Amino acid sequence: MRLIARLCAAHARVSFEDLEEPDWGSYSNLMKFLTQLNSAWSFHRGIPLFQEVNEDGLPWQRGQPRYLQLADRSLKYTASENLAVMPAYLQFMKLLKGTFLEKGFQQLLAAGQSEMDGKERAALRATERKFYFTGKGTKDYSRHSQAIEAIYKALLSEKMIEVTRRSNSTGSIVQETLKPLTLVMFNHGLYLVTMLADDPNPKPVKHQIEKFQSVKVTTRAFTYPALYKPEQLFAKSFGMHNGDNGVEYVVELQILDVRVGQYLKERRWSHADEYFERDGHPCLRLRTNSLVEVKSWVMGFGSTLKVLGPGELRNQIEDEVRRMASMLSA
Repeated sequence: MRLIARLCAAHARVSFEDLEEPDWGSYSNLMKFLTQLNSAWSFHRGIPLFQEVNEDGLPWQRGQPRYLQLADRSLKYTASENLAVMPAYLQFMKLLKGTFLEKGFQQLLAAGQSEMDGKERAALRATERKFYFTGKGTKDYSRHSQAIEAIYKALLSEKMIEVTRRSNSTGSIVQETLKPLTLVMFNHGLYLVTMLADDPNPKPVKHQIEKFQSVKVTTRAFTYPALYKPEQLFAKSFGMHNGDNGVEYVVELQILDVRVGQYLKERRWSHADEYFERDGHPCLRLRTNSLVEVKSWVMGFGSTLKVLGPGELRNQIEDEVRRMASMLSA
């Protein structure tokens, strides 16, 4: 950051001779640092931070005085070719509408627009219509902004949180201290993976954010578990629910509608999807450690899917259909 400040103070150009050894160390260390800095800046911004030029600002060649100069527009908020990032993120932020995260992004966007030229602002306005997320079915988190902000801060600082929440199983109010591990987005909703603070053998537990009635960041720091990985937690689950018995269910579905078959093949449903044929019909085999979410998912396809197995899933769906039929005939 000192180097960037000096480049700016020197009208975006500084001579290598001005980079004195007491400030930057040996010449080889300086060059190593500059290379890494430029590489990292290029990776994140798509353009280099600086370039090596001669005294006339042209590309440097051996034998000429050597200068570092800020690359054209390197400190701009964005480049025109990257403008699509912002409207795309604005659509994503609809899930977080009314929370501090959405407001913070709007502030960053406003600050970025102030640094754009007229051509860039016009390009941004034109791009805003090219990305759209309807937001239908998303949960309303505007009432939970305080909880999301506390969770966000606790995640970054690795501090425990004290929460008051409603139990999923009993509906009673629970107060507990948790270690926040991962904020998860799934099916237009937010979930928090935690571990109990003082449990000698803690296991990751998932919570719906809207079930938190209050969240407070404590001063208690914790060591983020080295062996915990969210991708492993969700590797064999069909959705958010994990089975507790260690059983992996092999679900086989006969596909009775061509359009449904195309829809299924265009998506991933489990960690080991397989397609095969039986009785002249295409079939899907998927694997999961819980049937809780599979039942409602299969029922959503109506008569276009036939459950071949497991028998447990067939029985659950048959029971549900009978209950629905009795309600309709009542």
